[in-house]
Amino acid sequence: MKFFLPFFLALTVSGAGFFFRALDFSGFTAATLVGAAIFWGAGLPGAAVLVFFFVLGSALSRLPSEILAPEQKARRDWRQVLANGLWPALLALGYGFRHEETYYLAFVCSIAAACADTTSGEIGVRWGGKTLSIINFRTVPPGVSGGVSTKGTLAGLAGSILIAFVGVVPKGWDSSLSFKTILLVSSIGFLGMLFDSLLGAFAQAKYRCAVCRGAVEVPANCGRPAERISGLAFLDNDGVNFLTTLFAGILGLLVL
Repeated sequence: MKFFLPFFLALTVSGAGFFFRALDFSGFTAATLVGAAIFWGAGLPGAAVLVFFFVLGSALSRLPSEILAPEQKARRDWRQVLANGLWPALLALGYGFRHEETYYLAFVCSIAAACADTTSGEIGVRWGGKTLSIINFRTVPPGVSGGVSTKGTLAGLAGSILIAFVGVVPKGWDSSLSFKTILLVSSIGFLGMLFDSLLGAFAQAKYRCAVCRGAVEVPANCGRPAERISGLAFLDNDGVNFLTTLFAGILGLLVL
């Protein structure tokens, strides 16, 4: 019975995501399991963090864009759900079993990094303006991995702060401790976003389409296999997100 309510709540939230076409069936299944683990381990504060991130990310992804490729607008599948949710779920379970606040705060840090990356990407690709490579600061097309913009970066910082606020305030700690914790958590989330950009620029696989000759981040485009021009063949955007949430979670465990 103790696990039934978290599972039912997760099923409801994931079902809403499936109904509103934010998730495909595999994403719905993965989100239900991830959500149940987080709701059970981190309780209502953790549930608030996850639901806020899910709603914000889904809303931003529905904003109009002439730049995003069709695969970037598609429903989220199980790989994308686990890329952003597996490590937070494990940290939440750690908190549920050990009842140490460090695990809870590391969970919030992990979600803060995912939210910062999501908000920076969604805002930056639409209204970010001039986009620069995080490596050499040369102009790159909006939406390219490793590209950063002023508006996108500020949006990412705002996303991290919002998650920190949602995750910390319900704990009811005194104002001084809450402020310091929000500052640390949001900073780690922001660092996670920068880590994501660096990893995307240096290590993520990038391809050139054999048909249109455009730069893409998927191994096939225009119905043909694409040529890999840089990065590691096994590391796609989901892999980068997976490592980013791990990075932020570990940093949270070490610092908080």
